[in-house]
Amino acid sequence: IPSYKKFIDLLKLQGFQTFTLEVLEHNTRAIHLYEKLGFVFQSRYSYPVRDFSFSHSVVMKLILDKACH
Repeated sequence: IPSYKKFIDLLKLQGFQTFTLEVLEHNTRAIHLYEKLGFVFQSRYSYPVRDFSFSHSVVMKLILDKACH
């Protein structure tokens, strides 16, 4: 986690206000890690795949500048 926190600090220093990412819904370990870092659920997407089923992803957002929200 320290390297993730360093990356987030770098984003803040560069003036970013938010950071958004997308992760596959079945990747619960990654989702839990992002939640520990302060990311919150924003939306869910479904994508068609070759076998006519769907793959689902979760979009998560981290607010870096508390003053902007």
